[in-house]
Amino acid sequence: MKEGFLAAEFWLLLPVVALVTYSFTVFLSNHPLSSRALDYPDWRKIHRQPVPRVGGVAVCLAFWIFFLYYYGWRLSPPWQGLFAGAGSVFLLGLIDDHFRLSPWIKLLAQIGAAVLAWFMGLKVTAITGLAGGVVNLEFWSLPVTLLWLVAVTNAINLIDGLDGLAAGTTLVALLTIGASAWFGGREQVTGPALLLAAVLAGFLPRNFYPAKIFLGDCGSYFLGFMVAGLAIIGLGKRATLISLLSPVVVLGVPIFDTLFAVFRRLRAGKPVFAPDNSHLHHLILRQGLSHPRAVVIIYILNLLLALCAVTLTVLSLTRALFLCGFVFASLLFLGMKLEKATAGKGKMGQETGTFC
Repeated sequence: MKEGFLAAEFWLLLPVVALVTYSFTVFLSNHPLSSRALDYPDWRKIHRQPVPRVGGVAVCLAFWIFFLYYYGWRLSPPWQGLFAGAGSVFLLGLIDDHFRLSPWIKLLAQIGAAVLAWFMGLKVTAITGLAGGVVNLEFWSLPVTLLWLVAVTNAINLIDGLDGLAAGTTLVALLTIGASAWFGGREQVTGPALLLAAVLAGFLPRNFYPAKIFLGDCGSYFLGFMVAGLAIIGLGKRATLISLLSPVVVLGVPIFDTLFAVFRRLRAGKPVFAPDNSHLHHLILRQGLSHPRAVVIIYILNLLLALCAVTLTVLSLTRALFLCGFVFASLLFLGMKLEKATAGKGKMGQETGTFC
């Protein structure tokens, strides 16, 4: 793969990528076929009018066109695995956007996509231990890779509850992963990360409040898998503890939101896949903030986490662990405080017009 991401040609390409993506979103949001894939309002959702959920098609199409234009078809095994898996979950999401599949079917399909990616070379085979020795994962390489790919894919999907939230969160994560890979000597990850970030920069103007188009499951699954896969490739074959922590920190908001959702549903005796309206963005809205302000607050939180993730790459191991502990404790405290503050305030559909 071409690694000259700092070439003038590459930087001149990025605004073209954003402009073409924007054109795709305008075309798809107004195309008659989009009426067959509308996201209708319900008790969990914020929007009040049906919105096309085909934005993922524009995102995927724009990314693959420009990726193949710049890098070509000859890819190494990890990249082949990444695109095979990302393409698989994109098709899964596209089917789900039209036919609403069972959660278990979607989970099994995501695991299948992750297994395919692993067999094609998207994997971490060894980790540098605390004492500097190398720990070969061997059998554990597969379950660890599957857990990461499936968890991040669903985390991005779950946070896709406000206009521009999932796309903006992913944009920050991509910029951070690209920067961390650059500092870590894995420059081949930086170019594709920036390319996908440029795609999202072109998508966000039509996706930010009030959204004219949604990512849909096809888009959120694709973005989640791409972020998870790029993080793995950015780690290298022998990941260090700090390099493992960096993507976890930058994805702290969607990851913790997912963990809170699982804990919340288990505590209430509900199925893990049961939908609810108590995600982080719902809790922030219940504080009386407007839709755009809630999104901006989470953007700011994402940027702070991104700064922490990049800082990890230049810290000693002891300081990096201390910073990670502080970040995770802060997220836990924030989640508990918001849940306590919003207890008893009713469901989204029962509240006053602060969510318009």
